[in-house]
Amino acid sequence: IFLTIAAFIQVGRKRMMEIIKADGLRLASLGLLGATAVPLFFHRSLMLTSSMIAGAIFSINPAVIALIFIISRVDKPTLPRVIGIILGIAGVFVSNIGAQAHEPEFPRYFAGNMFMIGAVLAWSFYFFLVRNYLKKYSGLVVSCIVVMGGTVGLLLFAPFSESLGWGKSLAFFG
Repeated sequence: IFLTIAAFIQVGRKRMMEIIKADGLRLASLGLLGATAVPLFFHRSLMLTSSMIAGAIFSINPAVIALIFIISRVDKPTLPRVIGIILGIAGVFVSNIGAQAHEPEFPRYFAGNMFMIGAVLAWSFYFFLVRNYLKKYSGLVVSCIVVMGGTVGLLLFAPFSESLGWGKSLAFFG
């Protein structure tokens, strides 16, 4: 609510309504990716795997984002960039080699790792897709619309969270 009020104050009611008309639906849809999918996957991962492993996997974000920029031809594949991507991915792989040592504590660690990879991909694609809007509008306006869209996604997901295995992770419904 405060974010919305601040955005309206910053750009004015008329300009904010123009932005919402022009790009509101696309930005709100990005909220489903950045403000709904990322936290849901991240939280589910932490329910199934160790925080050490999950943190190591999530730290691969810069490498994945760089890879997306290269694949989409926004950036050129320079040698330092390619080496950085390889080192980033290799670092996470090496730090996760001992993941099976966590099996007694986290018998479903592999599923947890997959959820964390889902969080990484959701965040990376969100970052890639939102960048043009951040050039066009202020960060406050973009955040406001994205968070509103993500909130709608969370509100739609919340009633089903327990039956889908998320437990009572969305405590305000419960």
